[in-house]
Amino acid sequence: MKKIFISFSFFVFVSMVLAGPPPDAGVGIEPGVKPAQKMLRWFGLEYGLYGPSLKDLNHAFQAPLGEEKIGMNDYIAIGIGMPTPGDNRVGLFFGYWNCSAKQGSNKLNVNMIVFSPEFAFRVVKISNKALFSLGLIMRDVFAWWKFESVGTDTSEISLITDFGAKATAEYYPTKSIGIKFDFGRIFWGFDWMGLFGEDKIKLQTHGFIMKLGVNFYY
Repeated sequence: MKKIFISFSFFVFVSMVLAGPPPDAGVGIEPGVKPAQKMLRWFGLEYGLYGPSLKDLNHAFQAPLGEEKIGMNDYIAIGIGMPTPGDNRVGLFFGYWNCSAKQGSNKLNVNMIVFSPEFAFRVVKISNKALFSLGLIMRDVFAWWKFESVGTDTSEISLITDFGAKATAEYYPTKSIGIKFDFGRIFWGFDWMGLFGEDKIKLQTHGFIMKLGVNFYY
């Protein structure tokens, strides 16, 4: 738990220091004076799809659930950040994901609360209207699952740290609004709760994540 708290605090600090402004962020200047960038703050809203593997969990309940399994489902998030010079972005996102699988009276439900610092570095900028970037994802995930059946009620919690990469395209209809599309993949994760017992079902969070979002700059 201490390790999770330290990483979360570090993520908040990095996000406050390093997040970036939108393209064409500037202030009025006198002729002949070098422009000074206006350091704009921002917050964002995201909606998309996330499909974690959860291989061990689906295998453990394959008998009672049959062909039904936990898979891709809706993902929502809000993000905050502070700017840096240039077109790079760093933000801290708070996300939520839920998915269920049911067969008769047997039901498995999984929830995840995600703390996700995301770093994006400019690759291509088209005028002041569009920005294409590649980035890194580092997440702390608090997850819990519950299986319900006749005479049975089982649940566990997990604390997971995982890492991935993403590509982002952002379009700016105005200087204060950015509409973006993220396509990412979580490649590796570690379930810390697996250290506390061999019978613990580890949760594999690697998988694709696709999001549409709006950033508001101010």
